[in-house]
Amino acid sequence: MEVKIFFGSSIVDLELERYKLMSFVQALNNKYQSKGIFFRSYICEEASSVMMEKGSQAIHDDFIKDSDISIFMFYHKAGEFTMHELKLAREAFLKNAKPNVYVFFKLVDKQIDSSEEIRKCVDIVFNGFGHYYKVFEDIDTVKLELLQCLVEILPEKQELLIADGKVYLGKEKVDEISIDKVFAYQNNPKLKELKEKINSLL
Repeated sequence: MEVKIFFGSSIVDLELERYKLMSFVQALNNKYQSKGIFFRSYICEEASSVMMEKGSQAIHDDFIKDSDISIFMFYHKAGEFTMHELKLAREAFLKNAKPNVYVFFKLVDKQIDSSEEIRKCVDIVFNGFGHYYKVFEDIDTVKLELLQCLVEILPEKQELLIADGKVYLGKEKVDEISIDKVFAYQNNPKLKELKEKINSLL
C-alpha cells in the first residue's frame, strides 16, 4: 500500500518545517515498510530542474491530484503558487473525495499574521471553502494531525493514544512528536495545571 502526502507552503517561509515533516514521514517509513506500507511524501524542492513542456508546476499539480493527503501551511506569505495548489487540492477532493486537505497557519506572537495576503487566505479558507483551519507554533502540531489522519486510512487500525506527555501508536511510542510542543496541549489551562501539580510532586 502506498500513501501519497503533499506538503505545500511558501518556498522560503516554512522551508524548515517542510523538511521536518519529510523527516517525520521517513521515520514512519522505517517502521511501516516491513508491513507493506510506504508513505511517499512530496515537496516542491523534489521537482526536477529539467525544463518541462508544461512547466514545473504541472508535476506538483499531478502529485496533488493523485495524493491521499495534502497539507498546506502558511506563515507570512500566501503566494500565487501555494494558493493555486490549495484550490487544486480542494477541487480534487470535491470530485474524488481525496485528498484529505489540511490547512495550518503558523502563529506570530500567538496571532495569525496580519498581512493582507494572509488575511485574504484566511477568508478564502474559512468563508470561501467553509473549512476550519488550524494553527501551530511548532511543527509537532502538524505531525500529530498527520498521524491522526494516517490512523484513519491505514488498513490495520491502530489506536492513537496520548499518555504521560507522550504519543503512542498502538503500543509503540512515537519519538518524533513532543506533546509539549503541540499547540492544543500547550494552551490548555487544565493540562497546564495538571502538569504543574505533577511536577510539584517530583
